Amino acid sequence: MDRKFKIIGLLFASLSLVISSGVAAAKSDALQKYLGRNEESVESQLQTLETKQLIDEIDAIASTEETDDKLMPFVSALFEKKNKVQDSELLKVIKDKTKADKTREAMVDLYLHKHEMEPITAEFKELLKSPDVNERVKTKIVAGARFTEKDVHLLKELIAKDDALVAFHSLKQLSNTNANEAFTIASEILSNLDVASKDKVSAALKSTAQYLKKHPSNHKNYAKTEEDFLNLSFKIIDTNDDAYLKDSAFFAVSDLQSKKAIKKIIESKSIDKELKVFAIDQNFATLKEMLQTNPTESDIKVVIEAMNLYPIVDLAKPLDDAIKTIKNPQLKQEANAAINLMKEQGVTGNEKWLDKN
Repeated sequence: MDRKFKIIGLLFASLSLVISSGVAAAKSDALQKYLGRNEESVESQLQTLETKQLIDEIDAIASTEETDDKLMPFVSALFEKKNKVQDSELLKVIKDKTKADKTREAMVDLYLHKHEMEPITAEFKELLKSPDVNERVKTKIVAGARFTEKDVHLLKELIAKDDALVAFHSLKQLSNTNANEAFTIASEILSNLDVASKDKVSAALKSTAQYLKKHPSNHKNYAKTEEDFLNLSFKIIDTNDDAYLKDSAFFAVSDLQSKKAIKKIIESKSIDKELKVFAIDQNFATLKEMLQTNPTESDIKVVIEAMNLYPIVDLAKPLDDAIKTIKNPQLKQEANAAINLMKEQGVTGNEKWLDKN
């Protein structure tokens, strides 16, 4: 069964639950029309609807308390008709304040899908500048659009004017478009933690990590910038009570994929096992590099501790080779025990993390 049938299946699963719970009468008329029909019948019915009718059905459902899975069959059917939907029609709905947010967001998705290989359009830039477009819609646009160097000023303007998710995604986009500009803004945000919003701090942490990853470790000021970044991140991890900020700091440090970053994560008493396992998985190539570039006893201890938490078979031989250069018998014994664990229970290194960019 292909994806669209699976999606339509979600509708029937949820409708069955409605019937069994005895509250079908309270649901929207748009859903009531499809009760009791099989998947093929629903698909056939949706295919007969004009694009405006589909948009109206989507808005009727989105205006209720329905969950996203009930919208998906209708949105999927509209996406299949994307070549019949005029941009002007989508933009009209996106601008319409009387439409439900979910409806407007779905139209943003479809518009972006139609223009997925293009930079952000002039029409969407105007929507981002408009005070009449709410944050949810702007967030959807910023998160999904493709920005270029020409859009640096717009992104900086959005970051300055917003304190929530629009600023968060704008700074992320700026990191991809102009890492130096993003780093400058991120540095200003992180130097004023007491007044910056949580979303801006989170984006600034991520942008700083991305900036450092794009520069070689021998780049001017890299060492100090990395040290300052790690100190600030671990100050948040160790002392801040806000779970969102603590997680943001952790993931930014793990994203850095540097030797110092993974060592501090493994050695930290403030980071729980589950998050350390994530970092080990993400940083397995960094751990391997540590073992293969004149490792110290401290490096080897960190790798052993990491492998006891999350054994990776790819690191068994590098660790075995590394301990040949040390004389500490206790450390060798611990390493051999870890190597046995890695060979017996180790997983393969996750290659999706090999591209550090």
